Amino acid sequence: MMANKTIYFSHSDERYIEGTLPGLSMSLSAALMAGYRLLVERQQATHDGFHEIQLRVGKDGVYRHKIFMGRKIYRTIVKDKAALREQRVYLTQKGRYVYYERNSADWNYWPTGMQRSTQANDNPATVKQWGRMEVVDTIDELAAYIPERAVQNLQQSLEQPVEHLDI
Repeated sequence: MMANKTIYFSHSDERYIEGTLPGLSMSLSAALMAGYRLLVERQQATHDGFHEIQLRVGKDGVYRHKIFMGRKIYRTIVKDKAALREQRVYLTQKGRYVYYERNSADWNYWPTGMQRSTQANDNPATVKQWGRMEVVDTIDELAAYIPERAVQNLQQSLEQPVEHLDI
């Protein structure tokens, strides 16, 4: 059996709790433990090298943000004349892999101070911007998105993520 504990709150905290607790559909004790667990899990994830990742996914000006705990393990940028395509892979806290790809204008492609051209090829605003995300369970499944050599390098690096050097 667990002992009872007395927790003291400031008056400003008490007003906040009274205003929000009814909407949580749980006791104050359950709410405090849920918050405490979340805090401990987040700190453990940070200690293990994971942090909150926010990705913008969508196209044609309609985007959603996808948020998860992860660690970036791969990134490359492919230039295609006026556009940049960035590819990233994240390892999630739950051991899955997130592939993220986004396309955006390469602002270095156009000279600074350039007047907007009427020709589609000469206007950075005409570059289609988009972002997409795929979640896979294994490194091998990433071969559908990134070069095979990159997949092999990821496999090797994750087998021994830390190398202790005696130098």
